[in-house]
Amino acid sequence: MQTTTNDAHPLCTNADTVGPCTLAPRTRAPPRSRAGSPRPVDPRKLRADDLRYLLAVSRTGRLVTAADALGVDHTTVSRRIAALEKRLGLRLIERGPEG
Repeated sequence: MQTTTNDAHPLCTNADTVGPCTLAPRTRAPPRSRAGSPRPVDPRKLRADDLRYLLAVSRTGRLVTAADALGVDHTTVSRRIAALEKRLGLRLIERGPEG
């Protein structure tokens, strides 16, 4: 089994599939508070399922395939990742027309 690593994002090491990174490149700075320092993310406000969905998408490279592997509808995966992105204040995956 071949492993690929994309230096654009630390989560793009994947032993299950070989292909381009599906996670968004780091183009935006972390959210900042009014004082100018990075706003911390409270880990208690993150849902474990949201992180599990993100991991499945990073492993499979597609929302639909990740949803099949998780046993949920692809709209659920998309919605939960969008909620996670909003909570963190940054884009985590590149969405293409093919899912």
